[in-house]
Amino acid sequence: MITQRQTKQLLKKEEKGVALNNQSSQMTELSRQKGEKAKIVNELKSQEKDLLKQLNAKRKRDKDMKNALNAILKRIEKENGIAKKKEEDKNKGNITSKPITPVLTGKPTTSEVKSKKVKSSIELNSGDIKLSGEFQQNKGRLPWPVDNGYVSIHFGPYEVEGLKHVMGYNSGITIITDKPGEQVKAAFNGEVVAIHDLGDSKAVFLKHGKYLTTYGKLSSVSVTMGERVTTGQMVGRTGSADNSVGGQIDFMLLIENREQNPELWLKRR
Repeated sequence: MITQRQTKQLLKKEEKGVALNNQSSQMTELSRQKGEKAKIVNELKSQEKDLLKQLNAKRKRDKDMKNALNAILKRIEKENGIAKKKEEDKNKGNITSKPITPVLTGKPTTSEVKSKKVKSSIELNSGDIKLSGEFQQNKGRLPWPVDNGYVSIHFGPYEVEGLKHVMGYNSGITIITDKPGEQVKAAFNGEVVAIHDLGDSKAVFLKHGKYLTTYGKLSSVSVTMGERVTTGQMVGRTGSADNSVGGQIDFMLLIENREQNPELWLKRR
């Protein structure tokens, strides 16, 4: 009986020793996992800082682009207004008799209401009207501003990946290319109405009648102010992407001052 008890005690001691060893191993594993978790948390915090920095840089760039667009539209409106006044003054000099203006009484007829047009923010001449029509006819068939690339941020509101509950708004589309310095091309025939310095990059603004396309985040520009460009002509080169991986272009398309989804106008890939 004594021998049996001694044997049992020895077995219990061994089991206790194994349990202690297992506990020690588990503690070591937990400590290792805790260290890895802390490392991952620190990495995520670092990534969040980088993502916020990238987001703020994009927001600032978008704001600069919108301010530049507003200034361009005002300038175009002013220039067209001056040209229109000169034309009217010229026509007045050719009029020998003052036309009689009919007096309208009562409410306008249905045909008169329909004939009224909403005032455009860009005064168009005959060439602009023709170009606008051609641009409209090519909806869904316009060439992409870069030969290769993918849309990283689509048009409209978007959630920033890696940042919970952080939203952004894209006035156009953000296209990422394999590397910086790739050719950026005009989406359609038009005129260079502005070249804007964004600080860390440049932007080119093209006018196609009542349509406008913008090419932002450029590392360099290859056109000049007032130059007439053709479809596919190089206007500049892509700059570095916000996350420093590949190249990038911010592409916008507007009807006068109204933002459009560029993907509805570009060829399907």
